Amino acid sequence: MRKTIICLIAPSNKGKTTAIKKVYELLGGDGEVRNNNDDFVDVLKCDGAVVGCGSAGDPPGVKQKDALEYLMGKEICDIVIGASRTRGITVDNVLEFAKMYKYRIIWFTPSYVYDPLNDEVYDFFTQKNAEIVIKLVRQIINGII
Repeated sequence: MRKTIICLIAPSNKGKTTAIKKVYELLGGDGEVRNNNDDFVDVLKCDGAVVGCGSAGDPPGVKQKDALEYLMGKEICDIVIGASRTRGITVDNVLEFAKMYKYRIIWFTPSYVYDPLNDEVYDFFTQKNAEIVIKLVRQIINGII
């Protein structure tokens, strides 16, 4: 299994944090997450792999750097699921930490829909994005990708 970052990359308020929280929940995460406002970071086991989830990905990128250092430097996760904007410091942080800790990066742009009259549509897309990320995680663990 190759050490991998799956980075959800999208503009602000497009469901990155919500999708990462859903991935964490679906993978069985129920521990105490290290919350920082709406963002969180935690580590769990999945099929024998150490998977880190961190949702910080907004400029100026300080919380994101802290999360990446925690997941890659301290916890030494096999797979990190994180977030980034589409350009700038948050992308640079992912590239920097991937190089420093020798992780490959899979950039994932989540599908997003906005329907102010129907939260069920948003929830549907969040669920599907999380399921795609989990399939990626399992394929990485099994050495398929």
